[in-house]
Amino acid sequence: MTKTKIVSFHESFSGCGSVSKLPLLLLNENVLFAVVFALCSLVSCSKFEGGQEVPAYLTIDAIKVVDDNETSWQVQYGAGFFATQSIDAAEVSIYFEGDTAEWTLGVYQLPCKLPVLRKGVAQRVVIHPVIKQNGIASTRIAYPYYNEIKLSNVVLAEDSVTQLGTLNTTMNRFTKVVWHEFFEKIQVDVSLDTCVEILADNPELICTGTGSGVVHVPAAMTELNFWGDTTVTVDDPTAYLYLEMDYRTDYNLSVGIKGPSTAGGTEQTNSAIMLYANDHWQKIYINLGKVWRYHSHYPQFRLFFTAFNPDGKEGNVYLDNMKLLVL
Repeated sequence: MTKTKIVSFHESFSGCGSVSKLPLLLLNENVLFAVVFALCSLVSCSKFEGGQEVPAYLTIDAIKVVDDNETSWQVQYGAGFFATQSIDAAEVSIYFEGDTAEWTLGVYQLPCKLPVLRKGVAQRVVIHPVIKQNGIASTRIAYPYYNEIKLSNVVLAEDSVTQLGTLNTTMNRFTKVVWHEFFEKIQVDVSLDTCVEILADNPELICTGTGSGVVHVPAAMTELNFWGDTTVTVDDPTAYLYLEMDYRTDYNLSVGIKGPSTAGGTEQTNSAIMLYANDHWQKIYINLGKVWRYHSHYPQFRLFFTAFNPDGKEGNVYLDNMKLLVL
């Protein structure tokens, strides 16, 4: 039997850029066993009535983000603008006729095989796509920009596996793309500082499409700052504010925002996260809501990056598929 090592605790709270769920916490096996045992004892009279001891199983291979033809994104940005297969995990809930509410099975890292102590036909199975907020496994969240997946009439049988395969989700149609940069070969320029160039002649280093962004860091430079050359405007201080991007870097890379706190005020820079050097492409979902608060939610700012080179080594920072999303 596959052991669930992740559980989620839900609590609403206010604050700019905060999602309405606390982080999904990782527990060790002993603690998890105690929690599950206690919960099973509490709900055994209703959830497991009938004494079922042999579970049924659900499997999920992956979750993909696909185009939603009912929105204007495909026309405005082109097919596949939001496409990704990097969704890390899924929160699964199930509902049987007669239940008072959906029953949350837990959060499972994909691909997964999850046990269900129910049998028969589930009227509804709901899957919430989950991502690593700021790249940290212990802060997994149900990503607010992705729509939940609803399946109907899912058959469950004891000691049998129901395969759900690869599932598709779409973007929340209220999502706004306030800034983006894809570094395609046909572009004349990029919407970042002049030190950011388009890499189009080395397919082995390109993340997706026909190009990626590259920043060359000279050996003599211990720090290299660069930022967006376009001012972003976000006028809702309660909005979710996330930067999605793919990166590969020879250096530790700080990502944050640059801007004033008041109209006519002095610009300041604040870091939201430090990304560590890695030798492969990696997708990251960065919550900029907290760092935006340090700027008193002033509605205009720019993205800001710093590559740290304390050892004085020549190298590069690579970027791709950058999208600043508001909801």
